[in-house]
Amino acid sequence: MNTMICNNAGAAVSPAAAARTVALGGSDFRPRTLDQAVQDAVDAQPAEALTPLNADSARPFTQARDVLALLVRGYAEQIYSSAKLASRAASDPDFPWPWWEALPDASALSRFRAANRAPLLESLKAALQFQVEERIYAGAVTRVNRPRLAEEAHRRITMAAFADSQELEAE
Repeated sequence: MNTMICNNAGAAVSPAAAARTVALGGSDFRPRTLDQAVQDAVDAQPAEALTPLNADSARPFTQARDVLALLVRGYAEQIYSSAKLASRAASDPDFPWPWWEALPDASALSRFRAANRAPLLESLKAALQFQVEERIYAGAVTRVNRPRLAEEAHRRITMAAFADSQELEAE
């Protein structure tokens, strides 16, 4: 006989989970990995809010979402250098990029970050919230401090801009 024990089986749904459920069309889906959380946050951004990396591309808004996901994932993992993120994209065989187009370099990622600051900020806040919720479930943290989360997202984007300026200065 299989039995399943559910801790907090009677607990109410958190506001963050309720908001995520509504955003996903009412389905009861909670991301299980940071990659899923990042993809959900990026997919929630309207296409008109994104500035494409290259307007001449065959699929500019799909590429904008791919680059946005790359940046959000990197910043969530505290990788701020656009050169390191460009290298990560180049070495990742699963990075969704058409073979006939050149991968984004560090300067393209830096320009994309500047042009898409608002969607980047919103997506990064969602990714950081996922990380905090994971720490809550693990018992390491007791609550989500949303103002602090927003400050941390701003700080990470600023750190990325600073890291890029230092790299350009070194060249």
